[in-house]
Amino acid sequence: MLGRPHGAAVRLIIVAVQTIRPADQPNLFRYKKGAKVVQRDADGYADAGWAGVIVDGTWRGDPSGGAYTATYRIKRDRGGYFDADERTLLRRFDTDVELRNTATVTVMAARLSRTVIVVPPTSRA
Repeated sequence: MLGRPHGAAVRLIIVAVQTIRPADQPNLFRYKKGAKVVQRDADGYADAGWAGVIVDGTWRGDPSGGAYTATYRIKRDRGGYFDADERTLLRRFDTDVELRNTATVTVMAARLSRTVIVVPPTSRA
């Protein structure tokens, strides 16, 4: 028998999709305004021709959870602008010092999150 049985209930779920800008809720965005980024090429490597700085963005989805899309407006280093999906961007480091500092902070944060601080119980005598 095709379709649903006679008398079966149909449940509709309505999801309110919102469009949000970085100025309104920056916590929803992976990359912040002013971040230096580069777009990936078809093989997944950084394409230097599509490098720049994020100037704006749009987040679409349900803020309470679920699927979303984030698109950024990027000012190219070589002039002009382009739009890119969040999944196609990589952070860009212009110097080895920037890369080293970011790596150090990331490693230290990972170490701190694994550190358990034990507070000795206070004695009442």
